[in-house]
Amino acid sequence: QITFGAAIAACGDGLQWRASLHLLAHREQLALDVTSYNAAIAKCGMAGGWNVSLAILDKVMHGSLEPIVSSYNSLSTACQSGKQWRLCLEVLTQIAKRNYQPDLISYALAIGACEEGQQWQGALLLLENMHKHHICPDIVAYNACIGACRRGQQWVRD
Repeated sequence: QITFGAAIAACGDGLQWRASLHLLAHREQLALDVTSYNAAIAKCGMAGGWNVSLAILDKVMHGSLEPIVSSYNSLSTACQSGKQWRLCLEVLTQIAKRNYQPDLISYALAIGACEEGQQWQGALLLLENMHKHHICPDIVAYNACIGACRRGQQWVRD
């Protein structure tokens, strides 16, 4: 499993995401785990294939494997790479619907999506939710929130 996971990641690093998909197609013979799928989701997204990343996660959800929070975070990353900010926000909603607790990365990606979509109110709400769930925002989350406010022209005026 580690070898195939590494092969999938290497294919993605070389922007050979089709080769990653070929390995995934033989999952039953290869006994791949959810980490291998996460690597393919992330690498397809980096190559601009956010829709392929979405299809891979859908396949995991309807197969014998259970996606984990990092699976959704990989999809969020893919959505951001593909300028799909609304879908990135939907991914955060799906994490909660599956009774998972979004983590720092989940929130930072969603706040980044709010920045991309100029949704400053959403960014502030997500930052508030982080505090409510005892997740300490990092500099990435704060910078994305500030960026969303800047893009929405919501700065303090004298």
